[in-house]
Amino acid sequence: MITEQHFLVGFQDVGSGFRMTDAALLEAMSDTGYDQCAMMGHGVDSGREDHLAWFVLNWRLRVIRRPVLREIITVRTWSTGASGLRFSRDFEVYDASGSLIAAATSCWLAMNHRTGAILRLSEEDLKVYEPDTAHRVFPGYTFSRRLREDFDFTHETAVTVNPLMTDMYRHVHNTVYLSLAAMALPEGTDMNRFTDVEVLYKHQIRPDETIRLRYAEEDGSHYVLISDCADGTGHALIRMWC
Repeated sequence: MITEQHFLVGFQDVGSGFRMTDAALLEAMSDTGYDQCAMMGHGVDSGREDHLAWFVLNWRLRVIRRPVLREIITVRTWSTGASGLRFSRDFEVYDASGSLIAAATSCWLAMNHRTGAILRLSEEDLKVYEPDTAHRVFPGYTFSRRLREDFDFTHETAVTVNPLMTDMYRHVHNTVYLSLAAMALPEGTDMNRFTDVEVLYKHQIRPDETIRLRYAEEDGSHYVLISDCADGTGHALIRMWC
């Protein structure tokens, strides 16, 4: 089953050259994915007794052409099935002419947003999405859950989390991690220059934490490792390349 939504690229969605940012693209994709879940009775506001909410574990985005300010785009999404407790979802973004301009794959976890407990959904819950395991935007691609920390970091910066970075679950919102990564890049580096981005989320970041952003470049890819300044807990790893 495919769900689609249309979006007008607004001023808050663009960066350099009035081109849509990765964070804005992922927000549009998340909204479309949530819309499908809500239609299936799996929205956070659906009143389920298990307080189901979806938390992202991984993103992998490829930008073919960045939409520009005031452009109308169409985001399509579908379930690609479940593996254990992990749920996969793919996305495609089209412009007004019907050309594919971006694609992404993602991995999610169903959780009770009140208790933090991981939920094991029933077969009845899963089949409503009519998953298409054959239709993949990155055929054969698999996510890693290993958080690499063995880079030769060239510089780092510390940032204190503020309430503007957090969402309704009182942790740093998933697309904010891209803004944090931008703060760690060498001066003058434009995030919009990258065509590919991968994000691995390992541990949530809570309000008032002070986090360390460390930057490294390896084999043509740019990496930002986000960790806790106090105990060194690794929160996320962002990889960017062209």
